[in-house]
Amino acid sequence: MARINSLTVSATIAALIACATATAALAEPAFVGTWSQIRFGCLRTQDKAGAPLILTARSYDQNAGHCTFPVPKGNGPSWVLNAKCAIEGDKQNHTFIVQTTGNKLTIRETGVANRTLVRCPTRAR
Repeated sequence: MARINSLTVSATIAALIACATATAALAEPAFVGTWSQIRFGCLRTQDKAGAPLILTARSYDQNAGHCTFPVPKGNGPSWVLNAKCAIEGDKQNHTFIVQTTGNKLTIRETGVANRTLVRCPTRAR
């Protein structure tokens, strides 16, 4: 019967943890996608009022509003986005709390009514 070397076991465990951590870091946050107040809004272009909200892991774009958030904080369905924005050219800072539940995204911000959006279908490329 072969003996298991504790150094080999430790190295194997460390490698598995490193792989799991790297995989988690590569996964996109649940909020990434295109969202709209109503499904029909998903068809609008960004130059129209009521355009869908496009969220990436590091940015927010909707019509004349553009934000970046270099370090989103959270995991799973809930995230805090400390955003630096330009709204129609006016520079602003915002803190958005976003939470996904199925195909819905709720956006909370102090002093602003909560918004609940639906995920737009993915378009074929």
